[in-house]
Amino acid sequence: GQTTDLLTCVSTYWVPPLFGLAGFLIGWLYIWLDAVFLADQGGKKQLEVLHPSVPKVLLGISYFTFQYWLSGILSAHGLDRSSILNVMSILAAGGFIALDGTTSGLITSAATAVGGPLIEVGLISILPTLGGNGGAWAY
Repeated sequence: GQTTDLLTCVSTYWVPPLFGLAGFLIGWLYIWLDAVFLADQGGKKQLEVLHPSVPKVLLGISYFTFQYWLSGILSAHGLDRSSILNVMSILAAGGFIALDGTTSGLITSAATAVGGPLIEVGLISILPTLGGNGGAWAY
C-alpha cells in the first residue's frame, strides 16, 4: 500500500470516556475550589473569575488545543523530551498567567500535573490485561 507523511492517531475504546471523566473531575474541582477561595471575595472580582467572557473561554480552549497539537508536532519531528517539556512548561505558565491566575487554577493545574502522569503510568502498566491494542504506545 501507499504511505503518507500524515500523522495517524491511534487509540482504543476506553480513552474517550476517560478523557470525559477527567474533564468532569477537573471541572468539579474548579467549582469546589472557587467556592472555597472566592467565598469571602465579592463584587466585580468574583464575578469576573466565576463568569469569564465567551471570547476568553474560547481563547482558553484554543490555547489548550494548540499546546496539545504542538507537543505532538514537536515529538513527531524528533525534538527531545527535555526540550518539549521546556517549551510546554513555558506555554503552560504563560497560559495560566494570561487566562486564569487564580488559586483554584494553580491547585487544579498542580493536581493535574501530578495526578495525570500517575494515572498514565497505571494505565500503561495494566494495558495488556485490559485487552490492549498492541502495546501501550497505541492507547
